[in-house]
Amino acid sequence: MKRPIGLYFVAVWCFLSFYWAIGGCTDRWGMPFLRIFPCTLCINECVFLVFKHIAALTVSLWLAVGLLSMNSGSRRGCLLLQGSYAILGVYVLVAILRDNAMVTMGAAIELAMILIMSPLSIWYLSRRSLREFARQFVEERQKQ
Repeated sequence: MKRPIGLYFVAVWCFLSFYWAIGGCTDRWGMPFLRIFPCTLCINECVFLVFKHIAALTVSLWLAVGLLSMNSGSRRGCLLLQGSYAILGVYVLVAILRDNAMVTMGAAIELAMILIMSPLSIWYLSRRSLREFARQFVEERQKQ
């Protein structure tokens, strides 16, 4: 049984958004361990950042691979995390509009991606046809 193409897009978005949300809070691209550490950080903070990004990468990969293997727990976890990510995006949008804050173009694009892609992935993962397909996919895989 072949997986739907949309599932790959949703899995990539889930991986990127979770890694960005969990590990990317300290650096623009979420990978401070690939750069030379700034002199202002002590070695304990640098080690913490490395372990935080490794943990974020591990959790993000686990959810994306579980989603592609049609695991119902991973699908529910992705739904929960994408829902919280969408709520956070709406909260940030309301805060920006309320305070009349100036926003850079990059931040506006990131916010637009969150507000568009997260509800779309929630819709895609919560469809009845995908749940039925996942059930059939798992049954067929267990027979082999």
